Amino acid sequence: MIPQGFELIPNPLGTAPGFKGFIPNGERQIACVAMPGPPREMNPMFFDQVIPWLAQLIGHDDFSRSEYSTFLIPESKLEELWQIYFFQRDAVGHPVPGSEDKFVSCRWK
Repeated sequence: MIPQGFELIPNPLGTAPGFKGFIPNGERQIACVAMPGPPREMNPMFFDQVIPWLAQLIGHDDFSRSEYSTFLIPESKLEELWQIYFFQRDAVGHPVPGSEDKFVSCRWK
């Protein structure tokens, strides 16, 4: 049983479904999500169904990011990956046409 006006979130790994919807609060609508507690069931539901739903609500494009975090990757490997993926350079290091307008800044925390 789910609250009236809410949408069912299927649970592919268990019997307890989740639900998502909005709770009115004055003039605002508050997004509400409920999922089963076992991480084995909850994690796939969250990553496969809830995050895309939330991203759609705020108009987020799944292919753009403004910040990346890395752990335990040497700087030389990161530089190589940035060259390939962010600056779209070929195996020799030449820019792929149309990729010259990208800008990346880095900061250490």
